[in-house]
Amino acid sequence: MKNYEINNEQLAKIAKDKSVTNIEVKALLEGCLISPYMFDPAGDRNSGWGQGESRGPPHYLQKYYPPLGWNGYGLRVSKQYDNGDDTWLGYNNVEGEWYIAYHGTGGLNIVNNIIEKGFQSGGGQAYNNSLNMNPLTKKNTPICGDGVYITPVIEEAQRYSKGITFGNNSYDFVFMCRINPYKVRFAQKADPAYWIVSGDSIGSQNAKKYIDEIRPYRILLKKK
Repeated sequence: MKNYEINNEQLAKIAKDKSVTNIEVKALLEGCLISPYMFDPAGDRNSGWGQGESRGPPHYLQKYYPPLGWNGYGLRVSKQYDNGDDTWLGYNNVEGEWYIAYHGTGGLNIVNNIIEKGFQSGGGQAYNNSLNMNPLTKKNTPICGDGVYITPVIEEAQRYSKGITFGNNSYDFVFMCRINPYKVRFAQKADPAYWIVSGDSIGSQNAKKYIDEIRPYRILLKKK
């Protein structure tokens, strides 16, 4: 297991909420093999989530449900994409702004792999043959296809969190993500809480490039 040394000042910035102690956060970082330098305390949030908002480009907003009761730890994503343009991270509902959604996960190796390498589609593809109902994408991609399943509802993402245990405490672990409105697909007759990102952008060696479609920007923790 990798060992990342972090000082008390860094720990204090990461662990602002008393329900998740500094020692527990340090264990989380080391256990998930996540370097503390992958975090950005400016993105931390543990309160003031609001009661329900919409995000995205004008005329194509999508509602999301803020993660009330969760502790949020910002990831270092600002100025890392799109030649330093952070419009995708905005809260002004302008063109170029991405939707907000969640992805529940678990397993220490999975957490680190997602942060370092991005998402990969899993085995459960319930709506891959369903019609795509997103008006921004359905013309060119009428079928949802295989992809990464995400949700704008935090409670739904929590159902898919396998949980992480440190000592006597267990946590649900969810990624808070931004989603490219021009890539996500909404399946016909599916629960509206399920969205699909299908990896249309092709990177090197014909590998699907999910980083252009879904970007985790905050880790959410909640004690069970």
